[in-house]
Amino acid sequence: MFKSSFNRKSEVWMRTQDQLTELIHSLTASEKKYFRQFISVWGSSKNYETLFDAMLKQEEYDADELSRKLRKTKKQIADEKNYLQEVLLKALRNYDELSTNENRLTNAYLEVQALSRRGMNAMALRMLDKIYPEIIEYELHGLYLAVFFVRMELMYREGLAASPGTVPRAEFEEQIAVIRELTDYTELYHNIGPYVMKRSDPAQAAGYLKDPLLTKKTSVVRSQKAKSIYLNIHNSLQTLVHGLGGKGLGYAEELVSLFEKDGKMRKVHIQALPYAYIRVALSSPFSESTRSLSALQKAKETLDGAPQLFHPHVRAKMEQMILLQQMVILNGIQNYVQCEKTARELLNMKVEGEHQGRLMIVYYLFAHSLAMNGRPTEANNVLHQIFALPLQQRVDLLLHARMLQLIIQIEFGNYGLLPSMIKSTRGWIRKNKLEDPATEYVMKWILQVAKEPAGEKRKALFKSMADDIEADKAKDLKTVYASTLNLKYWIEKKLSDKRFAL
Repeated sequence: MFKSSFNRKSEVWMRTQDQLTELIHSLTASEKKYFRQFISVWGSSKNYETLFDAMLKQEEYDADELSRKLRKTKKQIADEKNYLQEVLLKALRNYDELSTNENRLTNAYLEVQALSRRGMNAMALRMLDKIYPEIIEYELHGLYLAVFFVRMELMYREGLAASPGTVPRAEFEEQIAVIRELTDYTELYHNIGPYVMKRSDPAQAAGYLKDPLLTKKTSVVRSQKAKSIYLNIHNSLQTLVHGLGGKGLGYAEELVSLFEKDGKMRKVHIQALPYAYIRVALSSPFSESTRSLSALQKAKETLDGAPQLFHPHVRAKMEQMILLQQMVILNGIQNYVQCEKTARELLNMKVEGEHQGRLMIVYYLFAHSLAMNGRPTEANNVLHQIFALPLQQRVDLLLHARMLQLIIQIEFGNYGLLPSMIKSTRGWIRKNKLEDPATEYVMKWILQVAKEPAGEKRKALFKSMADDIEADKAKDLKTVYASTLNLKYWIEKKLSDKRFAL
């Protein structure tokens, strides 16, 4: 069953013991085999290997159980656990040595350090000169700074520092400027991120787009990493301001193009390419569902095409995101039967630590598809899971969830509850500054339905609301109540049912 670390661990970071247990359980069969081979050269009778086997059998870290099973004190287990983590990370570092250019170049730098400590400066300098251009090309900024100063020190030891042009000062200043640019875009991304998750104020999104960092043309952003962040931010904000299929989609497609056309970016940052395809799918209008599903297929093909670069633990999370976007598309094109099936498949995936914003989307789309498929009781139970989440990040989805709950009460025939529920909903809307004409229009209609006795007059109210949504009688009435929360679909389904007697 789909789990969230928010539910299991509340809002605090997992304890170190839990993190080590999670690390051990994330290992693939080949990684476990390599770990045993790695430690085999150190002789027999390794206490930490016994601890490794014991922790592998635990779902969650339990010091009391380990103490009884291994017949050791908790202090002894704690000491062995620290050593186990140290050895395990060394083994994984060796295992991953050639998996990425960053690992390869970092290990080469460590070899330079080993030569430098032994006074083999000329040999160390030759090795540095080989990897130096690659470090700049791949924008490995942290490694670049370390290498630059080690290179200067080695040149000084070899008597080369006084030679004209040997210290590339201009190049260094250029790299510092690129690092500053990347830092600025990263900071902006983190500042805007929480707001984007709320998705509640297009006017504020338009204000963010006036930030000097975002008014630049894409071509003048020098760092490729910064350019990727720039496109990500624009995609999110432009979609909020202009809706699906607008400028946001253009930026998502430009992000994909950045990875597809730039061999360096694709090679070094291939882990980001599936996310770029997912952004295209998420930003496309529902009328172009074929393009969206094609983008998700490309994301899946990227995962399949480079299995050595996507750890199964990471891969599972990416596949989960792909399924989630499929749900969004299926909901948008009103294929609620398939949307419900996809939701069930997703909820059966065991993925720890899921981002709560995405978790809320899963629950909402599942509840919505259940309601549209005529299963209000199940839908209501799922809505309660949304309201129970400790961090209420997506206020836009919370609003839809509250409105869906009102509609479900109509389905149940709980008309007496509706006035008090609407009063509570209106208070929540005011508190979160989410007032909009469309939602108020629907709430007034629900109150009318609650007051009207069963019969032809109530049925006429349903027909009237379906017509009003189609005619977009209130601002954004059709945009919201024939899509994200498809009240029109639900009403028409009720009206076509000969047993209609709400």
